Amino acid sequence: MKKVLVLFILSMVVTANAGLIIMVKHPQDILWGEYAESKFTIHPSDNILVGVFTVNFDPLTDQGSHALGLTNGLGSLDTGSIVTYLDVTAMAVAEEALGLQNPYISMEIPSITVPTEFGRLLTSVLFHCDGPGDVTFAVVDENGEILDTQVIHQIPEPMTMVLLGLGGLTMAMSRKRSA
Repeated sequence: MKKVLVLFILSMVVTANAGLIIMVKHPQDILWGEYAESKFTIHPSDNILVGVFTVNFDPLTDQGSHALGLTNGLGSLDTGSIVTYLDVTAMAVAEEALGLQNPYISMEIPSITVPTEFGRLLTSVLFHCDGPGDVTFAVVDENGEILDTQVIHQIPEPMTMVLLGLGGLTMAMSRKRSA
């Protein structure tokens, strides 16, 4: 009975992760990753690659029109570097729609059979960090329903932190002298 219960729980976890997911990586890295709770951090001068992958592709729910883009945060997408797989078509859209900032990427996913449980649909979208704070990417369907999100935490570079600290120290010392 315990073996059946453990197998049932494991199968629930696997099916809960089904669908389209956003994955990111630094251009010099080999592996793509999905990071929970802003565990992926970059500096304001960094570039990363963003992609859409499928886990347990279901033609009934995963085919059709989808979009990838930013929902909030400081950053810019370079939509000239899009690479697609498995007959997926994608193009940049220069407007705000579906809760996504300008520009975003419109994808058309045909009814395809993916023999594996994991596959690439769209990769090599270059994201450039434009400032500190969190950035949220989202994959949405044609109705604007969010299918997956990925939060990237942007942190200031060490030299920026040093300059901010020196500025604060200078202000504190000038206040002390005037008092």
